[in-house]
Amino acid sequence: MPVGEWHTRSFLIELKPRAEFASLFVDCPPINEENVQSDAFASGSSANDVQKTELVKVGEHALELKDIENGNVESNSVRSRFYARIADLCLHPNTVCALTWADHSRLFMCKVHAEADGLPLVPKTFHRLAKDISSVVLLDEYVENAQTCPVSLECAECSLTLFRCDVGRVELRSIPEDDWLDTSPSMEYFCRDSCAHSHVHAAHPSDLATGSNAEQWMPKLHRILVAHSFTLLLKETLQSAAVRIDDVTGIVKCAQCAAELGIVCRRNINALQLHHSVATLRASCSREPYVSVRFGCMERYFAWLLLSQCESQTSLKLVVRSYDKRPYLLIWLLESYVVLTSGDLRERVVPINGNGNGDEECVHSFPALKMLYKVFDAESARSDPRANGEDASVGLVDMPLGCCVRLIELLLSSSHALPPACRAVGQFYVGFMKLKDGLE
Repeated sequence: MPVGEWHTRSFLIELKPRAEFASLFVDCPPINEENVQSDAFASGSSANDVQKTELVKVGEHALELKDIENGNVESNSVRSRFYARIADLCLHPNTVCALTWADHSRLFMCKVHAEADGLPLVPKTFHRLAKDISSVVLLDEYVENAQTCPVSLECAECSLTLFRCDVGRVELRSIPEDDWLDTSPSMEYFCRDSCAHSHVHAAHPSDLATGSNAEQWMPKLHRILVAHSFTLLLKETLQSAAVRIDDVTGIVKCAQCAAELGIVCRRNINALQLHHSVATLRASCSREPYVSVRFGCMERYFAWLLLSQCESQTSLKLVVRSYDKRPYLLIWLLESYVVLTSGDLRERVVPINGNGNGDEECVHSFPALKMLYKVFDAESARSDPRANGEDASVGLVDMPLGCCVRLIELLLSSSHALPPACRAVGQFYVGFMKLKDGLE
């Protein structure tokens, strides 16, 4: 489920692996004067005699906003008005430190020692994070299960059917890696003929430079190849006049809504690579989209895509471009793996030891991929060395325009779930993607 936007009495806890303290943020709005006057009238005193202060109380599994009258913490006038119970994170109240205020004394911030209940948090590499995301249903398993299911492909924007066939009419095969077809033949010759291979001059079935390989790793009229991020098939396989292809750029667009769907394969001009984010593949008995079956949601799919590209290009920074090489987004995965707890302090109805705080009212933590990002406009796309190609340390990811826009929208939405004072660092925005709905 998506994380809600930051608003009145929201709170956020950020815990990093192996960090001694977690960061706690609580929105504390100004006290309503009408409530002060009504409370004063009920007690028979003057409103000027009642001075209320809100106290943030940190418990082991709870956060509270308490009202204190005239600064007397010990009096019976202390009331707990807003409350949130945290299910899977244990806070240590005696370790609260570094208390401060921001956003015109509305945002309360502090550090507190926190532990995920029963789960040691350790740093994870990009490879492990990407593998954890994509291992729910493996690609080979998905393709194998699809052999007994009808297969269809449609535009995600307008739902135009691009391809559809019954069970057994088409063969699906998996491609091990997204860049499998881009492997350099010269590198294959070097690895096979110069590294003491047992079959020195013999062709290997997986060689991309041999004719037999072209037969194996290229689509046919009744064969469709499925990679982690795209579907590879022949133009003749699609329904008549379903797509339009730009002869100059090779960009494939939907014939009905003109949305970008993919690009022509560099190794075979008759083959098309249609991106899973904009061309919905359905090849399961449940008729669920490929992204939902393998990754759960589009947010996790994007997280996997960024992690796998950072790993393959050995870079913490990625520039996301459309197929026409126009840069739209710069992403920097710095201290990326975190555990977040986000929720709202709700008005208290029953006491803490009452029976009204069931598990359904608990706030659950979740692992997230945290990142810095920058959205390019026309000027910054020309002047920023990371966007115009002058910075060779930045990786490049090309995807359909609609995919770029959707990724930007997702990150901007996540930024609005953070406290206003924490949404930007210098020229970068701060965003995140949920890796799972809860801790395991």
